[in-house]
Amino acid sequence: MLATKAVRTGKLVIVVVLAGQVVLSVEGQVLSLASKQRQAKVESVEARIKRVEQGIEPLEFKKGEAPLALDLAQVMQLANDPGLAVAVIDGFKIAWAKGYGFTELAGTRRVTAKTLFQAASISKPATAMGMLALVQQGKLSLDEDVNAKLKTWKIPENEFTREQKVTLRRLASHTAGLTVSGFPGYDVDEKLPTLVQIFNGKKPANTPPIHVDVVPGTKEQRVEA
Repeated sequence: MLATKAVRTGKLVIVVVLAGQVVLSVEGQVLSLASKQRQAKVESVEARIKRVEQGIEPLEFKKGEAPLALDLAQVMQLANDPGLAVAVIDGFKIAWAKGYGFTELAGTRRVTAKTLFQAASISKPATAMGMLALVQQGKLSLDEDVNAKLKTWKIPENEFTREQKVTLRRLASHTAGLTVSGFPGYDVDEKLPTLVQIFNGKKPANTPPIHVDVVPGTKEQRVEA
C-alpha cells in the first residue's frame, strides 16, 4: 500500500496494491499539525493500523446491489491474493508499515514490511513528484518536446509527431500517445535488459518497442511507458 499527501487538496490518500496492482483507495482529510499532535497522544500505532485495516470504503460488486463493507483480510481473500505489504506515509515520514499473509499461494514464508514487491504503478506518483520538482527548479518544462532533453534514447518520430510532440505534461496525463500498456517485470534469475533495450523492445526485454501511435494531446490512454 502507498499513502501520499495531496498538498493542494489537503487529503491523505491511501492506495491498496494487490500483486502489484492498485485495487482500491481510501481518502481522508489531512489533519492540521496541532490536530495530529493531539490525536497522536490518544491514538496508538495499533489503533491507526486497525483503522486502515477496517476502514476500506464499501465496494460495489453487482449493479443494483448495496456495496459490501470488507476489511483488508476479506479483500485479500476476494482477490485470491496470498500477501501484501502496507506502508502509511504521514508528514513525509513512514508512520507504520506491516506485512500481511504469505509470499505465495500455499506458501509458508510470511510477508513482512521488508518483503520486496514489484513497484508497478506505485512508481508513478514518485516519478511525478520528481518531475514537478525539476520543473519548479526551472530545469525542465512541462510543455517542451521531451526529445530536446533526452540523450541516450529519443522517442521515434513518425507521422503522429509531425506537429504535436510528446511533453512531460502529456506523459503525466496519459495523453502523450505512447504505446506499451504494461510491463510484466523480470524474475530474480532472469537477465535484466538495459533501459535502452526496454525502450527499443530488444532482447532480453520482454515488451515491444515504445512508439507513438496517436497524435499527442488528442487521446487519453493508460500506458506504463
